[in-house]
Amino acid sequence: MRIAGRPFGILALAVLAVAGALWALTGVVGLRAVPEFSVKGIELAPELVRAIIAGWSFMLLAGALLLVALRRWGWVLLMLGTGLGLMAALWQWGLGSPEPIRLALLIVTAFYLNGHQVRDLLLRPVERAGVVPLAPQEGGRR
Repeated sequence: MRIAGRPFGILALAVLAVAGALWALTGVVGLRAVPEFSVKGIELAPELVRAIIAGWSFMLLAGALLLVALRRWGWVLLMLGTGLGLMAALWQWGLGSPEPIRLALLIVTAFYLNGHQVRDLLLRPVERAGVVPLAPQEGGRR
């Protein structure tokens, strides 16, 4: 199924990424509590946690927009954001405050982004991406 010339799965991923980013930003602006993070007994300052969450959220928003535009960087940013989100979710799980729904959505997102349909669509060969190859091709110009 295609909507606006884009596969439905790409649009669903973008909507999930935007929803996740907006949910995280509610903690940054003070609409909900920001999770506490500690490293070896040293608690991170709430301002630092808010800055990290804000950066992560904007990375997800940019990735979602680029993914809808079928740009390779959209895949890269969403994959990086998903990986960082998984690390944070597992960290929270280890601290005793798991968010299983968020963790499940991040896992599904990671698997879908690594599916061959999405990778074939977004990670096409360099020649078709408009980059001139270093080695001349057979029958081609130098």
